[in-house]
Amino acid sequence: MSQRHSLLCIAIGLLLATSVLAAPMGLECEATTEPLGIDTPQPRFSWHMDDDRRGAHQTAYQVVVGRTADPEGDVVWDTGRVESSDCVGIEYDGAPLEPMARYYWTVRQWDHEGQATDWADVTWFETGPMSAADWAGQWIAPVDEEVAEGLRSAQWIWHPTTRGGGETVLLRTETDLADREVASAEMVVSVDDIYTLYVNGVALGGDDEWESLDTFDLTEHLVPGMNTVALEVTNETDGPCGAVAALTVEFADGEIGEVVTGRDWTTFDGDADGWTVTGFDDSDWEPAAVIAPYGAQPWGSVGSQGGGARSCFLRTEMDLPADAVRARAYASGLGLYELHINGQRVGDDWLTPGWTHYPTRIQYQTYDVTDLLSEGANAVGAVLGGGWWAQGMAGQWRQGPPRLILTLAIELDGGEVLTVGTDPTWRWQESPIVFDSFYHGETYDARLEIPGWSEPGLDDSGWSPVTPTDDSLEPLDAQQCPTIQVTEELAVETITEPQD
Repeated sequence: MSQRHSLLCIAIGLLLATSVLAAPMGLECEATTEPLGIDTPQPRFSWHMDDDRRGAHQTAYQVVVGRTADPEGDVVWDTGRVESSDCVGIEYDGAPLEPMARYYWTVRQWDHEGQATDWADVTWFETGPMSAADWAGQWIAPVDEEVAEGLRSAQWIWHPTTRGGGETVLLRTETDLADREVASAEMVVSVDDIYTLYVNGVALGGDDEWESLDTFDLTEHLVPGMNTVALEVTNETDGPCGAVAALTVEFADGEIGEVVTGRDWTTFDGDADGWTVTGFDDSDWEPAAVIAPYGAQPWGSVGSQGGGARSCFLRTEMDLPADAVRARAYASGLGLYELHINGQRVGDDWLTPGWTHYPTRIQYQTYDVTDLLSEGANAVGAVLGGGWWAQGMAGQWRQGPPRLILTLAIELDGGEVLTVGTDPTWRWQESPIVFDSFYHGETYDARLEIPGWSEPGLDDSGWSPVTPTDDSLEPLDAQQCPTIQVTEELAVETITEPQD
């Protein structure tokens, strides 16, 4: 080998030894590239080495997380050099993360020869609401106001021990109307599954369909002084047993009185003479057992949307004093929802929020809606459907009217931050989707379309106010799996029209 050739080889060797190694690639947080809206307090970071040399591997790493695009400018976590070959699922261990905030991060590695790589290109992740306290909105539902008012404080009750198997149970209560004149009195009743209603010893009727909510006019059956309301109930299965009822009395002076099922009712699981009339001695009867509040599982809000939940529109309007420089919508629904802003559908997801075990986990989605908002009047709307929550089948698939929750966080030009949430000011109206179900599809009546329903300026004075519900915010959990997306659209081949 010539001297010149030897010198060239040495020079190349020195150049390779001193060259800067390629930066790490494939940076992910929670197994996602730049996730929008995570709620885990200790997100996990992953990356991989960009080095095709034989035997190349990581021997150490350093992760830096900060609040600015230059992570080292406002650091919340710096691992320092960590001697490890791990590069998957590195758990955050810095200062507590703030909700609904953006964080930037980067990483570098040391290879098997102890050489450091460049820092990886800076990437980011955003947190969403991380606890129930972070939600500006509350669950709202399209509930018939008259039904809701009568049953809101009622509870499903039954005998403490005798349940199902065709055993008959007696339930009763007494109420004192004094000498007040009654203008009207109405009672709503639902029992799982057979009952007869008695008022002051008179049988007024009953039903054997637990999914119905029956209404009785008691105006002519109440008397001054003490009155007795009684239910003879039977459940022929080994499933849930429950009876719920509410008596609303309007007095001549305009005041309203209510009697609802609860623990103050008494119960007996045998025969008893005269138990439906006032003055009966029920001192040896037991207090009724409260099974669940009205609206809870497994019965849901029976009667408020009889025959399954009807799809509906919800909307509200707001004025922004300036353009939005950053806006995020955090939303979820029971069972299905689609979000709209200023006449445009938000996102490309379908059948959100996805099916989970609702009592323990309800997914919420996060959307960047910056470009959909503008200075001045803005409208926010949603379409709700039954989904797995209330699609018209019996049991756990019929848990009352659909629900929506939304928090809209808006950063305005100038730095002001506004939050808009679902609350009682929202209004609702039935949508053209007259029935929806995963098994049925949709029945759509185009005659019921409402042009501009999610645009500002619509006259919604004829719409009904929503009803806030007491559903817990605790099960809300950021979306973790990929959402359902349209992957292909099939062209219509033929259209046929039935002959008259």
